[in-house]
Amino acid sequence: MKFLFLIAAALLAGCAAPPAATTQGAIALANLDDQLQRQAGDSAALDLWLLRLQFLADYRVLDRVAALTEARADAPADLLRRARARMAAHRFADAQVDLADAGAETAPRAALLVAVGRAAEALPALQADVDRRPGFASRCALARGLAAVGRLDEADRAYARALRDLDTTSPFPAAAIAFARGLMWSEQGGDRARGAGFYAEALRLLPGYAAAGIHLAEIELARGDLAGAEAHLLPVVIDTDEPEALVLLGELH
Repeated sequence: MKFLFLIAAALLAGCAAPPAATTQGAIALANLDDQLQRQAGDSAALDLWLLRLQFLADYRVLDRVAALTEARADAPADLLRRARARMAAHRFADAQVDLADAGAETAPRAALLVAVGRAAEALPALQADVDRRPGFASRCALARGLAAVGRLDEADRAYARALRDLDTTSPFPAAAIAFARGLMWSEQGGDRARGAGFYAEALRLLPGYAAAGIHLAEIELARGDLAGAEAHLLPVVIDTDEPEALVLLGELH
């Protein structure tokens, strides 16, 4: 459930000003589903399906992306798509083979190292990628690597800088960063108040964000705010396949 992307009570977290106004979350999700209906069987829809998996905890997506990518593995672009699908399914060894066969650039290989707990090895390549191609994607990748090795303040600054480079009205990238910062500060930094602010920001941007709702509910349960926890868990239980929400709701009752 913990997938690694504004402000959450901006002063609370001490982060930069938010990007330009984003599309309302409900509209963005409706647009996503509309695009998927029109492109459902096209391998180019892989990014859209992975967005649905990341934000809406729709695990049926894993079967769909496998169907789209497993049979298409001749060209390097096909291998890269399949590697991404396999990483989403935590098939990291298979993804590594695909990346090698595709002659992947540094960034995808470094992302895989971070995913398998070898972030320290990836950091030089991630920093070099930022130096060579500074922008939202490279700074986010570096931030994830820095967070993975416990360099939280540096990671937070990298996330904030990535937001300044963000040039889109889509709420998905900003919501992903808000969630990543919430996860980093609440679970690694031990600062639940700061983490809760970022989770709340992720939900403001994208109300259907399942992982943000679950993590915020966990914090609320720990605080004794049962009503708040239930309010965040019920939509996740009703609208997604996320079993952790059911477990937490059972604990609450």
